[in-house]
Amino acid sequence: MTYLMEHRKLKYVFLVQGEGRGHMTQAITLSAILQKAGHSVEHVFVGTNSRRVVPDFFLNKVKAVNVESLPSPGFVTDRKGKSVRIWAAIANGLFNLHRYIKSILEVYKVVKKVKPDVFLNFYDPLGGLYNLIFRPGLVYMCIGHQYLAHHEDFQFASGTIDRWLFLLNNKLTAIGAKNQLALSFTSYSRPEDPKLLVFPPLLRTDIKTCEVIERDYILAYLLNKGYSEELLEWHEHNQDIRIHCFWDNEEVDDEYSPILI
Repeated sequence: MTYLMEHRKLKYVFLVQGEGRGHMTQAITLSAILQKAGHSVEHVFVGTNSRRVVPDFFLNKVKAVNVESLPSPGFVTDRKGKSVRIWAAIANGLFNLHRYIKSILEVYKVVKKVKPDVFLNFYDPLGGLYNLIFRPGLVYMCIGHQYLAHHEDFQFASGTIDRWLFLLNNKLTAIGAKNQLALSFTSYSRPEDPKLLVFPPLLRTDIKTCEVIERDYILAYLLNKGYSEELLEWHEHNQDIRIHCFWDNEEVDDEYSPILI
């Protein structure tokens, strides 16, 4: 990550996948690291879809000059909001292609105006497509734990179409990238691919300064709101245990606390 921390002041643009909140947290952390080193984060794009909204915590914490949401390809779940429908997601992406083209043109317009030194993509497919189409002549890098799957020592599940599509999506996000920064809690040997670099996770400094205390509840995080069905069913049989749940569900508060009496 030497280039990211050069002594001269650099200007950055981020593109952050809005599916889930892991990539947003990584962007918040790296933004703070870069700005502390004297660099600037001029613009942050967040890829969103009809299932997601940009949470307030990200808008308040990322500390960029500008933050903008853009329509971007996302997962399509079943009617219960649980499992991902791969082929439906592909069909939905093709149906909304005109919207994604507008998003890529918006990225082009901002990059042309801001003239950043580095474009960092936190695993959004719009980044790879933008880099493929416009070849902007700046440093394009990708960050995400997903890229660890390309390390020769990574143990993948048995081969399926889902695995193939996952690796294809990795390639799509990283078209023309100078480096793919794979985040991992586990140490790995130097990859054979010189463009693949393995780094520890990007954790917010709040985690390192938090006081460890005991509470009388289980903390849960749900990527898809449909998973709450099993959680609430379990809770009906364990009513003496409180649950605090964080999820994307516009029908209830972000911090949802099922306490059945």
